[in-house]
Amino acid sequence: MPDGQYSQTSNTSKIGVDLDILGKEVHGGPGLSENAQNTLEELLELNNLMAKSLILDEPDLSKKIGVVRANRTTTGIQTWNRFAAMYTIGSNKGGSCDITFETRDLLGRIFERMRINGAGNVGIGTSAPNVKLEVQGDVRIDDNTLYLRRNSDPNHGLGWFGSGKLFANNNVDGPVLFGFSGGVLGTTNGGQKVAMSWNKDGNVGIGISDPKAKLHVESTDRPTIITQGNFGGLVSGSNGGHGVFGTNIYMNSNNQLKTAGTHNANYGYAGMHATWGNIHFYAAGGNTTENGSISPVSRLFIRGSDGFVGIGVTSPKYQLDVNGTINASADVVVGGGDCAEEFDVVNAESIEPGTVMVIDNDGALKASEKAYDKRVAGVISGAGDLRPGITLDKQANKSSRLPVALNGKVYCKVDANSGAVEVGDLLTTSSTYGHAMRVSDHVRSIGAIVGKALRPLEAGCGLIPILVALQ
Repeated sequence: MPDGQYSQTSNTSKIGVDLDILGKEVHGGPGLSENAQNTLEELLELNNLMAKSLILDEPDLSKKIGVVRANRTTTGIQTWNRFAAMYTIGSNKGGSCDITFETRDLLGRIFERMRINGAGNVGIGTSAPNVKLEVQGDVRIDDNTLYLRRNSDPNHGLGWFGSGKLFANNNVDGPVLFGFSGGVLGTTNGGQKVAMSWNKDGNVGIGISDPKAKLHVESTDRPTIITQGNFGGLVSGSNGGHGVFGTNIYMNSNNQLKTAGTHNANYGYAGMHATWGNIHFYAAGGNTTENGSISPVSRLFIRGSDGFVGIGVTSPKYQLDVNGTINASADVVVGGGDCAEEFDVVNAESIEPGTVMVIDNDGALKASEKAYDKRVAGVISGAGDLRPGITLDKQANKSSRLPVALNGKVYCKVDANSGAVEVGDLLTTSSTYGHAMRVSDHVRSIGAIVGKALRPLEAGCGLIPILVALQ
């Protein structure tokens, strides 16, 4: 390409039009006057510029059609200080042919500004466009929208929306990327991956292309959400029915619990793990490593099927099952009626709640069957609507043991055939199997008292509440 200044005799290989001489009429094309056309021919010949016939007869030269402004000097040398050109690059013998557009700046430098290659690709700022439009530099569309589908489809695009151009009735004042059924943002390093997606319902997915909720996050081997480093809130889970929230603890896609970072013993980890309707609470000190596998001990467990809570146990047998010591600095309020203790019981499977019990010769308990028996031990707890508030010496998986009320309120089997029972009467064992009766011989009753009646029983056998008070 030419650069600098050219004399009258230099061959610039250009068809030029001296605007100073011909004026704006030159731009009229076929409508040029005969006088203007003759002037153009004289100008070409005068300046040894390329003639029309040369364009057709020189198949291997780059052909240029341009507009040149010339300023004459007193020395007869013509200075070409402004230049604009459109030209073809190629061969008439065959092969591709490009069209380029170039300009010259005020310093006399010539730059190619645009090129259309033989494949129909257009390059702006590049001479080797690889796609239909390739631009090296910034592009401004001035508040308009770039539509991504062919024909007149307006449902997929990218554009600015704001005052006077609302999106979904919102004054966004910013860019909006939209699609008819949704869209995704993705990456291609190592294969195509979905980073974020959205669908027609307004659901947003991170790491998933089909979000099922307003925010649906999917992860594999790292925490799903990190709110503030490894010691902020970490949220993770898997499609195996697990979800974990905590600090420095997460679950990967293989249902493995791991620590998120490498830290010393002052940090450890803590978290809540929900799994198939149950909840575990973990807490532990000690050194941790990044992505280190752990088998944490559940400090507190809640079973979803019955709401039973275990502290130190993961198979609670009661509403609150504690493996360890309980310390209370204030009152302990319980809903049961008595304080019971478990004992080994003879023929335990046939003993009913409310039965009066005595000690046998082997230290186990059996149902009473003798009046004024000083071996009386208490009443089997759990009859009526009263349950033990506290049970001592509870031993799991032993069906031969039953809770015996030692004090407090309990329903008791009572025989009133030997005398009507009134409220406040002292009760002792009777000769009726497992039943108490009213004390009528206070001397014989010493050491054989089981409790005091809280309701009357006029006759026959029945179940009444008593206040257990062994004497």
